[in-house]
Amino acid sequence: MLVLTGGGLVMAAAPVAAAPNDGVAESSRTRYVLDESAGVVKVKAEITVTNQQPSSGSTYYFLTGHSIPIPADAKRLEATSNGAELDATTERVKGTGIDVATVSFANLYYGKSRTITWTYELQGAPIRAKTNNIRIGKGYAVFPVLGVGDDHSVTVEVVLPSSMDFSSSAPGFKAKKSKGKKTTWKATGGFLEGGVSARDPKVYDEEKMAVGDTQVSLQSFPGDRDWLDFAEKEVTKGLPALEKLIGKSWPGGLDTIREDVSSEALGYAWFDENAKEIVVSEDLDAAILYHEMTHAWINPKTVSGRWLSEGLTEVVAQRATKVTGSTGQSYPKVKRGSEDAFALLSWDAAGRDVTAEVDAYGYPAAYTAVFKMVAGLSDKEFTAVVNAAYEGRTVYDRPGDDVLQGTTDWHTFLDLVQRYDTDASPEKALRTWVLTPKAEKELARRAEARKSYAAVDRADGDWVPPEGLRKAMASWRFDDAATVTGLIEDAGAGATELQAAAKKAGLPASAAAKEAYEGADIADEYASLATWLPQAAQVTEEVGEATSNVDGTQNPVTELGELVLLLDVGAGSARADLDAGHLEDASATAARVQDRAGWAFGTGLFVLMLLAGAAYAGFRVLRSPWGQQRVAEERQRMADRKTFRAQVEQTKRAGAPWDRAAPPGPPAPPPGPPPQPRPQDPRSVGGELFGVQRRPDRPRGVEQLRRDDLRVQLEKREELRRFLRDTPADEE
Repeated sequence: MLVLTGGGLVMAAAPVAAAPNDGVAESSRTRYVLDESAGVVKVKAEITVTNQQPSSGSTYYFLTGHSIPIPADAKRLEATSNGAELDATTERVKGTGIDVATVSFANLYYGKSRTITWTYELQGAPIRAKTNNIRIGKGYAVFPVLGVGDDHSVTVEVVLPSSMDFSSSAPGFKAKKSKGKKTTWKATGGFLEGGVSARDPKVYDEEKMAVGDTQVSLQSFPGDRDWLDFAEKEVTKGLPALEKLIGKSWPGGLDTIREDVSSEALGYAWFDENAKEIVVSEDLDAAILYHEMTHAWINPKTVSGRWLSEGLTEVVAQRATKVTGSTGQSYPKVKRGSEDAFALLSWDAAGRDVTAEVDAYGYPAAYTAVFKMVAGLSDKEFTAVVNAAYEGRTVYDRPGDDVLQGTTDWHTFLDLVQRYDTDASPEKALRTWVLTPKAEKELARRAEARKSYAAVDRADGDWVPPEGLRKAMASWRFDDAATVTGLIEDAGAGATELQAAAKKAGLPASAAAKEAYEGADIADEYASLATWLPQAAQVTEEVGEATSNVDGTQNPVTELGELVLLLDVGAGSARADLDAGHLEDASATAARVQDRAGWAFGTGLFVLMLLAGAAYAGFRVLRSPWGQQRVAEERQRMADRKTFRAQVEQTKRAGAPWDRAAPPGPPAPPPGPPPQPRPQDPRSVGGELFGVQRRPDRPRGVEQLRRDDLRVQLEKREELRRFLRDTPADEE
């Protein structure tokens, strides 16, 4: 039995012989009760041992004591049995954090049982204490639990305040009905060992900080200011470094970064996409924090396979720590030939029991595998690989293609890495750490398919192979790839012929032809390319010849003729039709341009003669007496208009008389003969223009229109107003 490390089975008669391991039956019920106010966990273990080893002749087997494992930092250890206190001793098991507690009692013979009641307390150490991993504080607790005994004979209970969430690395715990403010979590079965975390989600210290476009809550244990400062500092430094390494801005999906004891109990931190939170331990470890932040990009939705998701995430995190100058964990070295080793491809395979021992190998092995695969990449190449893995792209996608984001598996990841590191080192790391023997066989078939693909890619010039072949290669369907390769052999030759014709003609290759070739995905499309591409090459030559004839340097007369005949427009139309794939229209337009090109000189000469004749006729008209008279009249009209405009501008500056306020007049003159009219002010432009004067029988300064020619003055005023409103364009 695992727990019989102290007292054992001994015999009463010589020679002394050890009893078989199944000679003792053991059952237990262990109860852990958290006392927040006292800051302790009180433990009570009731263990019953029964001697099941019968005597043999004169040999009798009996038990003389009992031992159990307890946490190394347990306090106030006591043991009782049958109402009597037993003397208990402890012995430290080096490097385990475990003490073995032992008691002795009177001989326990065959068929007899004894129940020993053990009690002790677990006391929490300060946050980030080095020698004790037990933490008990306001709103949180983490401590180990142990249950010893035979299969189906062990019960472990953990009693917590009902306000606390419960988690454990040991499986099988279920909540019992709460009594008052307490909840009991119970597990039954065989030997049980693990960590328990309790956390009140409403008890924490908080700070807010901006992460990308969102506000993220940083939540620490009450009073842990150091952790809050650490988290804010490292997120501020680490986020830009991660964005640069991955080549993508922060994707969001994070509301909380939380300090929690759960990671201590479970043995790992995590990024919970559904809860939108990162949970890390009390440790001020930048690498772990960066690792969990990287999971916002690299996670099971974007990368398939636990080994690849965790390994690539850790490689990014470790690179980020170097960029920021931060410190953090580094995985221990593991050996592929160790007892715990396994092919990483089977880490999350169905049926595998993922235990702490399995993960203890899996995480560092995954990091080692990915690290070795990308070791030959530059920083720029590494970012390109991670970016493509995040976006779900393959090496067979065309630049600019719209790709629906899928998951990147190990096949795609190997292709992405070997786009840049073309030697065998990425495959070597994959074979050593990741692949099962069955998966390894795919690499040989891939090598042959890649050779065939490279040959097709060389044969079709600057274009990429048809979509059907690229899709087959991207999904590692190498039989389909071989079939497509045979179907497009003639199409590849046509693509080369077309590109050569375009280069010779000085034209870009037809965009429609390129799309038809690169986008071909079914057998009918492959077959049509074999005839359509050579036809496109022939039309390209025709359009190139027409364009050359028009665009070439000609004498001025011919150039004028080409302009009049719209030959440039025709050649451009032919090029546009060719680019759009309208081969018949392009060919016909090019032929018409070629035919009319011979008319260009004669047409240009004719147009020049017409222009010369028109110019001479115009000259003769201007030099005739009638022409001279028209010029003189036009000059006089312009002079009159200029004088009139000057008067108008002067009137504007002086202001119209009816717009000016009348100044106060002098007192009325005494009775007598009427005063003589005042002479007109020669400076009154408005009065002179509009015929305005002061009436002799009104106070000085009041002006009015003359009554003797009212109709004439009204017409002049209306004419001036029209002029002011609608000044002709030639007078602007």
